Amino acid sequence: MSATVPYFFLSYSHSDWDNYLRRFYQDLRELVKRKTTESVELKIREDVKPNDDSSVQMAGGFRDAEGVQTGTAWFPAIVDAIGGAGVFICIYSPQYFSKDPSHDFCAKEFATFLLREGLAYDWYYHRGERLFGIVSSRNVFPVLWQGEPDLLDLNGVPPESVRSIKYDLQVASSEGYNNKYKAEGLWKIAVRRNPLYLDIVDRMAREIVLRGRTPPPPLDGRPDYATLFNPFWDPPPASARKPSDAPASGSAMPSATRPAVQASGPGQLVTLELRDTVSATKPWMPYPGAPSLVALVAESMWGRRLAMLHVALKIDSPDLLATAKALLTEATTDQARPILFIDPLVLANGTGRQAVLDIISLQWRGGIIIPASAKQPRAVALADAFHERLKLLPPERTRDLIIRDSVPTDDAFRTAVPSVADEILARIVAFGEVKQPLPSNVGPERRPRISNATR
Repeated sequence: MSATVPYFFLSYSHSDWDNYLRRFYQDLRELVKRKTTESVELKIREDVKPNDDSSVQMAGGFRDAEGVQTGTAWFPAIVDAIGGAGVFICIYSPQYFSKDPSHDFCAKEFATFLLREGLAYDWYYHRGERLFGIVSSRNVFPVLWQGEPDLLDLNGVPPESVRSIKYDLQVASSEGYNNKYKAEGLWKIAVRRNPLYLDIVDRMAREIVLRGRTPPPPLDGRPDYATLFNPFWDPPPASARKPSDAPASGSAMPSATRPAVQASGPGQLVTLELRDTVSATKPWMPYPGAPSLVALVAESMWGRRLAMLHVALKIDSPDLLATAKALLTEATTDQARPILFIDPLVLANGTGRQAVLDIISLQWRGGIIIPASAKQPRAVALADAFHERLKLLPPERTRDLIIRDSVPTDDAFRTAVPSVADEILARIVAFGEVKQPLPSNVGPERRPRISNATR
């Protein structure tokens, strides 16, 4: 049988396999087939016996249907599929991230795909705790099978090590569309099998075809299952690469001025804060007990390897508008990703509100976030009132701006910043020509799966 590289490998916990996941796999595979001009013979896993050591001709998608005993030898067809697939799709559920060593097959599949580019990790700090995160995650494509409330709130997953891997939908036209997916998860949407489900799967198929055309290098040999690193819960092995810009042991917080992957373009994050008071010795700390805003931004974006330029401006500065215009319009021209952070206190009077509106009315493309701590009711009230005013912006401005509602906690902030940055990238792709190559790990890159006896 001639070998054909599959566009994707589907990695999932066997405890999640039901008629809805089966239907999703079949729909996705069929849509991938329709979106490529290549000859696609969809020979699926059910056609391969557990002892079959032949290659698998399957340009659509691959999943392990029979399952294997955790801790035993890999099926050669499974390892070969992971080692050659263009995209690794991960079905995010609590079971997928099991800590039980006897049910860690999903983690081993994940690790196998990461080995194709050489496992790399980065260190960062979260509330004083030194943690690590995987950064060699190109073409890993997570699918939220369950919503964030079930994953993050109830189970604390995905684990910190992979939280930098984007799972938002690339839907520039509707924030509500993406919010529904994150709140409910695809399983609930699949049960209804309405046009929303079909649209989501269609968009996923398109992204998979695009990513699958630039796959990571093929796997060099078949790794030993017993010695594979668990990327979800284990510390990085000694063989893992550590980027040169990782914070040194003992440093207090990741630097806000990381070395640039590129000087401009989508690899450049430009953050501009508007404050009522600006102090070189007292940085803005919008959430009591949490790090400063600039540290929170750096912490939120550590896995993206973006260069970061941060500027703080006082709202009553005489050159406020000119400075903001220069920064924001240049960032837009250079296809960088600017985000405007507004201190709610600057919105307390008409002069401050008008100054902010003047900046927003400039011709630039980017994001707007108002960090308003839930512990500060006045800040929340000011932010909410201003958001109502922003709803009156003309359509030509709202097309270029990604505006987040009030962000009440530092955890919500850590989620909002990368989400806005990725949405800016989507607008760049949709409405402008990307002038410079993207960093290898920008955007979603998520994963497929194999099998676990009980998972």
